Amino acid sequence: MKATELRIGNWLIGCDGINFKIDGHGIFTVEEEHTDCIQPIPLTPEILIKAGFKERPHLSDWFFKLPNTGTIFIYSYVFSMLSICASNEKPALFINMEYLHQLQNFIYILTGKELEIVL
Repeated sequence: MKATELRIGNWLIGCDGINFKIDGHGIFTVEEEHTDCIQPIPLTPEILIKAGFKERPHLSDWFFKLPNTGTIFIYSYVFSMLSICASNEKPALFINMEYLHQLQNFIYILTGKELEIVL
C-alpha cells in the first residue's frame, strides 16, 4: 500500500491488528519499519453494512443510495467491482474496488463529503 493512496479520514488495519482512522496527526511519521505492516481493510459484508450499504441477496450484491441524489452504488463480491448508476438505470461506470479506503476516497471525490462509517 502506498501512502499516496491515503488521506485523512481513511480507515486501515494497524501493525497491532486493530483498525484505526488516519486523523491528521502524522501516522506516517512513525519509524519506516512500522509502516510496512499497515494494511488496507477489505470490503466485507460487515464493513459494507457499517458504511450504509444494504444487501440484495437475490442479486448477490450490495447497494447504497447517495442521500439527496438519484445516484446508486452497487458492490459485487464476485468481481470486486463497484458500479454506479442513476435510479432505475443500468450501471454507467464500473470500478475495481477491494478495500475500504478506496471506497472512502471514491465517495469523497464524487461528493466532497466523507463516507460515514464507524469501526
